[in-house]
Order: sequence, then structure tokens, then C-alpha cells
Amino acid sequence: MSMTNDMQSVRKITKELGSEIVGVGNIFWEKVDLESSVKPTSQINDYMFDRKTHNFHLLPEMEEEEKVKKYVDLITDLRNKIVKELEKKGAQRITVDEYNDFTKIDNYSNNKIYIYFYGGKNGTCSALRGNKKYIDGGWNRVYKYIPCIVNGNYYTINFMRYYIDRMGKVNCIYQAMQFGCSVCGLVNKKRISYPMTYLGMRLDKVSKLVSSGENFCYNPQITCKVENAGKIAELFIKFIEKSETYRKEIRKEEK
Repeated sequence: MSMTNDMQSVRKITKELGSEIVGVGNIFWEKVDLESSVKPTSQINDYMFDRKTHNFHLLPEMEEEEKVKKYVDLITDLRNKIVKELEKKGAQRITVDEYNDFTKIDNYSNNKIYIYFYGGKNGTCSALRGNKKYIDGGWNRVYKYIPCIVNGNYYTINFMRYYIDRMGKVNCIYQAMQFGCSVCGLVNKKRISYPMTYLGMRLDKVSKLVSSGENFCYNPQITCKVENAGKIAELFIKFIEKSETYRKEIRKEEK
């Protein structure tokens, strides 16, 4: 099984990737507030870290069921509205085969945003299979996201924000936006790309992120609310445009 809760294994793998994660911190709701934070549940075996993708999954205890259900309802609605906003601006839906190999896209166009709508639609976590209590509570729908591809690069819209604190622990803020960029579809595949801050970032930060490596995460300065669907879509487009522009500049300098 690729999933594990064993922190010794996590430390070993992440150290080899160049950014050692020493443990897991807290789960927050909407913003970092230590007084209202909760610890990730220890009642689920082998779910926190994926040895293959190097992604973390932090889930709250069952006592947070009401918050989890509200979160799932919100991001389900918000996800659909963001996709519609992106489509209004020219984005196009594609199949899983086209997402895995963009050369299969008919009439492929450079700089166009292609959305794999069914990827991230359900928000499932494979480690929860057979765990009826958590599945019924909504835990198996929290990992919704929007995967896209532009010029062969992979971009995602996420509704939870992961970050690494000063202690070297990974934390997660539910209902906080985070954009991801990678060359392979897995933002943590070659290194742990979570930022060292939970704060929102200005768009001019993108140039430094692109220079720091092929894969990175960006915290947009906008709240995760349904009424912000249009603004989130606009910010995502600007994020992609800046990322692609800086990538081109780097390639020119390398020649």
C-alpha cells in the first residue's frame, strides 16, 4: 500500500526529496487560528502520506462532521461555478486520455485552458475505502479540485491550502484556495512544493516560484466563497498567464 501514517517513513522520503517533513501540525477552518484548530484524526490507518505521489492528506476527527459537510457542500457548488466561469472565458473540457496526453486533443491550441472536469470531481481518498463511518460523514468527498492543462503544463485549483510551518510540520487550511503548477500532474512528485507560509501571495510572487523549480504551489489572495467564483477564475487565469510567461523567459535564457 502506498499510503502511510508512519512519520519515520515520511521523514526519510521527504528528506531525500530535499525538504524534510518532521511531522503533521494542525487543521484549520478558513484561516489560521490556533484556538480553533484541530488535530488530524489518528483513527484512520495509513492515509496521511502517499509514498508514490508524495501528497499529504489531513482529515479531522469525527467530531468535526458538521463542518466537513458544510465544507463539502460549499466546494461542490464553488467548483461547478468556477468551471462555468472558466468556460465562459474560453476553457474547454477534455477526457482523461487527453489530460494524460495532450497531443490527443483535437484542434489543440496553445495557451488555451483545458479542464479535465471529472478529475477531482468526487474528492475521494482511496485510504477510506471500506470505512463506512467516515465515508457516510462526508470525509470521502473533501479532496475535490479542478485539474487543467495549458501548453503541456498541469495546473490545479484546490480548496484546501497546505503549508509547512517553522517546525517543519505540514498543516492544512480547509476552505482556503491554493493553485498548483507542475510538469507531470503531481505537484510533490520531485520535491515537496507546499509553501512555507499560509498567507496569501501577490501575483508578482509567481516569477520567484517559477524560478525555484518546475513544480510549485501558490496561495491566491482571495477567500474560498461561492460568490467569489468569477474572481477566482480570473485570478487562476492570470496565475497561468504569468507562469507560462516566466517559463518562456527561463527557456530563452537557457538557450
